[in-house]
Amino acid sequence: MADLSQSLESFPDLEHLVESVGPSLSPNDLDGYLKVKDFQVKSYHLRTFLEVWKEQQNQDRNTRKYYAKWLLVFVGVQIVIINILFILLGLGILRVEKWTSNTFIVSVFAEISAMVLVVVNYLFPKEKGSANDLFAILKREGSR
Repeated sequence: MADLSQSLESFPDLEHLVESVGPSLSPNDLDGYLKVKDFQVKSYHLRTFLEVWKEQQNQDRNTRKYYAKWLLVFVGVQIVIINILFILLGLGILRVEKWTSNTFIVSVFAEISAMVLVVVNYLFPKEKGSANDLFAILKREGSR
């Protein structure tokens, strides 16, 4: 210690230079700075996560709209065709055996019902990617 005080005395301007840097920091100041930096990092991660989640939700929604539209157009065309065939059978213009027409009409009805079931179950899931999932993830991340 004596060597340090002697070396400081030999450089009187050194003390002035050290004081000109600024006031000394306490451990509390350092802890506060670290907390602010940690908050900034978590805030950045949260904003990035929310932007990615929002973009994913928009893409999923657009994809579901696209497929739902084309599936409904396909089902609508099938319904129109089956109605035309049913009218032609009823008017006697188209002649087929009764079991053939019954089988055809029932199978097309079953296909349309299955298509609606697919649209409801797979294109419009109940909980996938919901806001509740997002909040659960954020809560879990916040507790770390």
